[in-house]
Amino acid sequence: VMNWTFSNRQRAIEIPVNVAYSSDAARVVELLRRAAAEDPRVAKEPAPQALFLKFDADFVTFQLRVFTDKFSEWVQL
Repeated sequence: VMNWTFSNRQRAIEIPVNVAYSSDAARVVELLRRAAAEDPRVAKEPAPQALFLKFDADFVTFQLRVFTDKFSEWVQL
């Protein structure tokens, strides 16, 4: 077991985002990345990622993955 936060204050945050099947996947990815990049609490490196995660019965799930060095604010982010 390794404690990555002991020497590095960056924290990964993964946010699931559900969208309708009819949504344009490329546009969803673009909007998620742009929204993350515009938030000053999100680290520039590593860059925010938006990924397709899964199909569900009623929607498609994407995941927005970002890092922050604002360790005490990760819940609000």
